[in-house]
Amino acid sequence: MKAKTDTIIIRYAEIGLKGKNRHEFENKLVDNIKSNLQYNKKDFSSIIKIRGRLIIKSNERCDCLKDVFGIASFSHAIETSQGIKEIHEEVNGLVEQSGLNKENSFCIRVQRVDKSFPKTSIEIEREIGEFVVNKTNAKVKLKNPEFTYYIELIEGKAYVFSEKINGYGGLPVGSSGKVVTLLSTGIDSPVAAWMAMKRGCSTIFVFNYNYPFADKQEKDYAYGLFQILRRFDSQARMYTVNFGVIQQKIKDSVNPRLRCIVCKRFMYRIADQIAQKEGAKAIITGESIGQVASQTLDNIYCENKASDLPVLRPLIGMNKQEIIDIAKEIGTFEASIKTSGKCGLLPAHPATKAKIKKIEKEEKKIDILDLVAMAVETAEGFS
Repeated sequence: MKAKTDTIIIRYAEIGLKGKNRHEFENKLVDNIKSNLQYNKKDFSSIIKIRGRLIIKSNERCDCLKDVFGIASFSHAIETSQGIKEIHEEVNGLVEQSGLNKENSFCIRVQRVDKSFPKTSIEIEREIGEFVVNKTNAKVKLKNPEFTYYIELIEGKAYVFSEKINGYGGLPVGSSGKVVTLLSTGIDSPVAAWMAMKRGCSTIFVFNYNYPFADKQEKDYAYGLFQILRRFDSQARMYTVNFGVIQQKIKDSVNPRLRCIVCKRFMYRIADQIAQKEGAKAIITGESIGQVASQTLDNIYCENKASDLPVLRPLIGMNKQEIIDIAKEIGTFEASIKTSGKCGLLPAHPATKAKIKKIEKEEKKIDILDLVAMAVETAEGFS
């Protein structure tokens, strides 16, 4: 049974290494925590910055905080004064609610952030440990105990708890600027978006809807992935682009072996236009070198030439299993495998070593500017 708590302690790691602009990262983290709690309909009265911590006053269980980038770990705690009697009382409540008895092992862990406290961490651990032994006859075990009770002493207060929940760390979403992510219904691009978010990037998703060259349900699948990823950035938005018209033009005009590259170059041009509209500074894709024919270095070089923005590929050095493992961890894997994600224009033998001059020659057969403008103007927005 969980102890009734009134406080959540937030710890961060990477933010603590920042210099004079550290407060900017902390303020962004506070904003994101508020958005996360509101998005998940959790009640809280305040968020306070103290030494190396954030303190949230809430009586609710808020495991949703695990999805807030910038948080290294957090604990649902009881706040009390730094009097030993008061600390004893709160530890006693945790011990009773956890059911600790003589058959179990336990340890006490104290972190004395407030160095003005008259006793050392070890002295407090021994005193509280002796109290628990006398009460329960449980065994003290410093390595791998069945129960651990924590006490943190910070700025005149003591925080008592029995659990540390790990977060994903990283930087607060929005602290690194805004990017446009090319979202597909496959496994890779949602993971790439998640990794960009972890580095502090606020994300605008662009889904190129390929109907009739792909399943009509693809739009629903993409929207489902978008909703999963919004757990990590509740302010994220998505555009759906009617890309089937462009694909038809490519099918009618372009050498089949070069279709994939021309198609991707159109996606970059559309992403560029949406990025200008949204104030984004880069494009994120889910490509990994050599995973499929279009992802060779020669082809990536040709594709990049279509964008005025940097194209970032968080998965570039990862293999498929590594990507799948992350997809399972963040909850996008099951949604991604509902669909084949296959494109009806995929040629039997796509070019793997395309030349930019050949690509540009093929593209002269198509009215690129008008098609891109039409795609951006008719894009459907979601939030």
